[in-house]
Formats: sequence, structure tokens, C-alpha cells
Amino acid sequence: MPISEPKIVLNDCRELMTNRLRFSLSKMMTNLEDILFDLASRDDCQSDGAFYIDAIRELRFKKKEIQVRFENRLSGFYAEILRRLLTPDSYQNDPDSESDGMVLDGEQFITEINILHEPVEHTRHECRQALLVLDGHITSMLDDIDSKNIINPMQPEIVYSAFWDSCDDLRCGAEIRLIMLQIFQRQVEMDFVNIYGDINVLLDFCLQNNSPIDDERTNILNKIKLPAGQLEAKTHDPHLVISWAQYQISQIISDQDLPDMIEIFLFEHWSELLANIFCQYSMDSLEWERAIQVVDDLVEASTLSHDKQSKLQQIWQFPGLIYRLKAGMKVIALPLSIQAKFISDLKVFHSQLVNQNSNIKNN
Repeated sequence: MPISEPKIVLNDCRELMTNRLRFSLSKMMTNLEDILFDLASRDDCQSDGAFYIDAIRELRFKKKEIQVRFENRLSGFYAEILRRLLTPDSYQNDPDSESDGMVLDGEQFITEINILHEPVEHTRHECRQALLVLDGHITSMLDDIDSKNIINPMQPEIVYSAFWDSCDDLRCGAEIRLIMLQIFQRQVEMDFVNIYGDINVLLDFCLQNNSPIDDERTNILNKIKLPAGQLEAKTHDPHLVISWAQYQISQIISDQDLPDMIEIFLFEHWSELLANIFCQYSMDSLEWERAIQVVDDLVEASTLSHDKQSKLQQIWQFPGLIYRLKAGMKVIALPLSIQAKFISDLKVFHSQLVNQNSNIKNN
């Protein structure tokens, strides 16, 4: 059955998808840098090696800009499709209108950029079952619209188009953009299955209860993304618990400019520890408090302190932070190679930060 206020639920879905894809893009940019470094070091031609190094420099400089543009474009495409979904007359009045290179034809969201066709179709194939369920949910939510006019605002086309547009002013050229597209495809195909799965959980509940605004719907959304939810861990899919734990982390670091290695570690591995602690203990446990404190301390250890006392405190607390990180990684049986690399990279970063602080002070 349709629900009374679909816009509320669909906007919840947009927020969930955008937040998760923000992390996907961040991880993709880190992987891209590693690959370009590898290409630069392998290349026999010095000029080609310099080309890749120049590309790395430009991507580092424009990384935040690309991320912001990606989110803005994704939200813009989503809002346009949602507007058309909720105003069915627009299909008759303006069936072939274009918005920023995108064509909405009443049946599907078509990209005019030929290079995106193959990755879009491959992603559709990899996420076929989840997309079929999602399309069915959206059709059920809006059954006053002819099914041939239903456009899924969360389908892969809008994500790839938003990504491609966000990189359109890079000077490093088509070759780098194609490499970026290939790595982005690998990343989102892994993440989309989980994203679509969580969105389907939310939509399924809303459709069963015919309401987007009751307390139980809020609880379902909390299980996936919001911090107010108190999960009953033993009765829910462990993946939902990890997704929820990732949101706890995102709330702590949302206004921080952390190195990619720390962001990725927190979302990929420390969230697993938080989920593990939640399932065995609770949010009120000492174990939970200590694990969350590690997140706070990592943020503090990544901040450039200008006063002497704060700097000394960072130095004194760092060995204890390393000890607690190692203890947490041991609990979730993180492979030793990953443990060693993260700890080594963190020590190098911390040393550079302390030296940078000293240089500022001396100047």
C-alpha cells in the first residue's frame, strides 16, 4: 500500500545513501593515490612518472572540492527526480526535459555520457536483486503513479553521473579520470549492496505500517543510521549493528578534517569493535565508553596544537592510545599486517604533526 508522506521517507533514504557514499568516495580517493604512486614508480619513462606525480598533487589539492561537488550533484539529481515522482503531471507536461546533462524520460534515468554506460550496467548486474526489491518498494509507495513513470532516485546512474561531473575540471586529463572511474566502480559495487539492503529494510517497514512518521519507523532508521536508536542487538542483523556503529563514529568526526587512513580505519575496523562490544555488553558499558574514547583521542591526536601544554599532552597520551588501539584490534582479530601498517602510519603522521607544530612555534 502507498504511504501517506513518501517525501519524508525518501529524504531519509537520500541522507542514508549520501552519508555512506561520502565514505565510499573518501576510500576510493585513498586507493587512487596508492595506484598512481605505483604507476609512477613502475614506469620506465621519467616524464610519464612525473605525469602521475603531478596528478597526485592535483587530486590532493582538489580532494575536498571533489567530495563537496559529488554530494551536491548527487543531492541535486535526487531532488529533481523526487520532484517528478511527487508531481506526476510533470511527466505529461515535460517528459523530455534535461537537467545538467541528465534526461528523465518517464521510464529510467539515462546518462548522456557514453563512458558511464558500462560501469552503470555492471553495477546494476551486481546489485540486481537489491535493486529489484528497491524498485518494487518505490512503486508500492507511489501506486497512484503509472509504474512506467516510476524513476528510482537511488539507482546507480545518478551516483556515477554525480561522480563524473565532480571531476570534470581536473587538468590531469582523461586517462586519470578513467582510472578514477574504474576504482570508483569497484568501491561502490561493494558498498551498494549494503546500502540498498539497509534502505530496503527501512522502506519495507514503512510500507507494512503505512506511516513514515511513527516511533517504530524512527527506531528502524536509528538502527541503520541515527544515534538515538537503542538496538536490541540479539534480534537484528549484525550488519545493521555495524552500520549503526559507523554512524556513531561519523557523528564524532563529522566536523574534523582527519587523514584518510584514520577515517578508513575507524569506519572499516573500529566500527566492528563497537558492534562487537554492543552485542556483548551495551552502550552503557565501560567497554563501550573506552572504545568511544579511542575515537575521541584519535581525533585529538590528529589535531595541530599551538599551545605548549596541549602539545605536551598529545605527546604523553600517544603511547597509551597506541596500546588501546592494539588491544581493540586484537579483540576483532584484525590481520597482523593491517595492524602493523596502521600503527606504523599513525606513528609517522603523529611525528610529522609534532614537528610541524615545532616549526610553527619557531617561526
